[in-house]
Amino acid sequence: MEDLVAQTNKFQLVRDPEGDDKVPQDEVEYGNGSKDQVCANCLFFTPPASCEIVQGPVRADGVSLLWRPDDPEVRKIREKIG
Repeated sequence: MEDLVAQTNKFQLVRDPEGDDKVPQDEVEYGNGSKDQVCANCLFFTPPASCEIVQGPVRADGVSLLWRPDDPEVRKIREKIG
């Protein structure tokens, strides 16, 4: 995750309507995903069309440079700590 923090620090964060600081889609080359890398299988994707770190809406079949594989164990821990 350290590489992700370093990577996101390179981008200008923008406050979205919900009050969260997120990275604009154009800065992280958001676009069409590939067979194995799409928002739907990313750790930060929240169905149906939201991302925790990329400003959006985002599509389940989209992807950005900040894509990270989903990890059910990490999701459980994050839900627990709120």
